[in-house]
Amino acid sequence: MKRKVKVKGARGINIPWRGVLGMATVFAVTAGYSATVNLTGDNSSGESWLTGSDWTPAGVPTSGNGYVVPAGRKLNSPAATDPVFAGDSLALSASGWMYLWHTGSAVIADLRLNGGTLWANASSPALSGVMTVNNASELRYSASYSKMTVGSEIRGSGSLFIRYGTVSATPAVTLYVTSDNPLYAGAWRIDYGACADIGKGGAQVRLGRGM
Repeated sequence: MKRKVKVKGARGINIPWRGVLGMATVFAVTAGYSATVNLTGDNSSGESWLTGSDWTPAGVPTSGNGYVVPAGRKLNSPAATDPVFAGDSLALSASGWMYLWHTGSAVIADLRLNGGTLWANASSPALSGVMTVNNASELRYSASYSKMTVGSEIRGSGSLFIRYGTVSATPAVTLYVTSDNPLYAGAWRIDYGACADIGKGGAQVRLGRGM
């Protein structure tokens, strides 16, 4: 028996029940979650997130996929100016690392820190997009560079540790936070290494909820 459904607001239009089910099926497919791609090979010197062979399934990051750096794996940003991560999301697992080799600002639309570490390995690397801190994570600096700019909107509730690369060295490291972050409910923690400045050119920024 054919059943018909009348669409509210569309006078005189009847759609067969099978058609409604068909549309629901199409919607479920098109609105499905993106595929998950894992970093299964560490980026060596000269490699970066653009090295497709280090990802499984293999391929350069593209839209429609979510990318994960598992525990113990190391990812490099490209040694380029203002690189853009093309995947839908990039997640750093606990003990997962991303070394920032780029100049200018790397655009990562959806960066998720699930306990991982961002390590500044270039002169004054910057980040933009949205950065969600789900678990305690680190912002670290190498021995040669001591500046990092986070222009990403920070969200989540995990703590952010600002750390220098080694325990014995105590230079002044500078973290520039250039966006307001009313949705961030985590704690800022300054560990070994001194933090010289947090802010943007003397202007006030909101570091988190209630701050």
